[in-house]
Amino acid sequence: MTTIPTTKAPAAPIPALFDSLGIKQVSRKDQFSIEYASGFLTATVKHHDGSVHVVRRSIGNNGFSEVTTFDPNKMSRDDRDKLISRLSKDGFSQSEIARRIGFSQATVSNALRKQKST
Repeated sequence: MTTIPTTKAPAAPIPALFDSLGIKQVSRKDQFSIEYASGFLTATVKHHDGSVHVVRRSIGNNGFSEVTTFDPNKMSRDDRDKLISRLSKDGFSQSEIARRIGFSQATVSNALRKQKST
């Protein structure tokens, strides 16, 4: 009897990439972006349930890795607006805030504008 060696089929490239970054169970219904700037790879996944995972990893030898998990469905609008304000004061742009918390840039802009008028 001859045994034919079998090889495991390689994982699909996108799920394998997210798995290697520590973001599990990315599905076809999820939205994602991958960016590279200033030595950092940032992968953002907005799951179809509204939760958001962000992994920011240094590409180099310093070993920096940051993982953020956020579920906007589990906080009040007031808490969301406070978070947006805090991130803005920390120097994040509206687009960066939107990516981190899973809302549109327009929603972030409206929240900041509302806070300035009160």
